[in-house]
Amino acid sequence: MERPDAAAVKTVLPMVDWAALGYPTDEALGPVVEMANEYVEAVTGRPLDASMPSSLDTLALQAVALRTAQLTYMFSADMIESGADAGIQSFTVPGYSETRREPTSWWKAGYVNPWAALDELLWLLMTPEKRDEWEENMSEDGIPTPAFEVTAVDWGAGTTEREADTWIDERGYWIRRGW
Repeated sequence: MERPDAAAVKTVLPMVDWAALGYPTDEALGPVVEMANEYVEAVTGRPLDASMPSSLDTLALQAVALRTAQLTYMFSADMIESGADAGIQSFTVPGYSETRREPTSWWKAGYVNPWAALDELLWLLMTPEKRDEWEENMSEDGIPTPAFEVTAVDWGAGTTEREADTWIDERGYWIRRGW
């Protein structure tokens, strides 16, 4: 696979008026496409080069194109001016009320990107190792799953006496002399 460039992205999303978004030429859009390439590689763990299976080429190009569109929207003047609005869950003024999703609800739902169309492509492109990494770090409440280890102990084997002044009685309770 050749690394996607601005011309390739424009062929995937011909309905987007790139000039109206502030990117009238391929040269102007190029740096944004490169950011999108790097994002897709980082999230999926898959380099956008000849090592990618050819069966994933189209999906990768679509993911880069959607991420490019997402970035151009994020870089728009309106979005930058209202960037703090993403933290507002609801607001009300006389005669009007608006409720929004919680800013981190997409993460809690198991998305790696808040845009469902892009998220689906990213999951499809992920290497098995990267998929495991993302799944391991996500949980229902958005808090990474803690690591733990279980060690089996055969409490019934051998003598009932344990270290120093501690032992287990016939019911399985720890007993310590002097308590």
